[in-house]
Amino acid sequence: MKQRCIVIALIYSGRPDPNWELSDEQYEYFLSYWNDAKVSGNEVKQSTVSGYRGTRLVTPEKSYLIYDQTITCFEKTERVSKKDEQRKMEIYLLNSAPAEIAVMLAKANVPK
Repeated sequence: MKQRCIVIALIYSGRPDPNWELSDEQYEYFLSYWNDAKVSGNEVKQSTVSGYRGTRLVTPEKSYLIYDQTITCFEKTERVSKKDEQRKMEIYLLNSAPAEIAVMLAKANVPK
């Protein structure tokens, strides 16, 4: 059974952020990277300025916040952070956006 995994590009304030669904294969690739990533002593620190503030991956059990070479996983009351070397997973998730959303991301100057 397919697990619903939603990617949200955090770019707007006051209106809904663009989001899209990952395929099972894309989510498995993300999980493989997550499992192999090195633990980080830092949690994701989101920018308070307007514009791009990171990417969120939401599943029924967990939520991941990815920004500035760090991934923080939120699961119930636990948090675990890992390194996202060279923004590999952040860029992977942003590049998984459908064409119409990719155009929105480009117009919002989302770094890839």
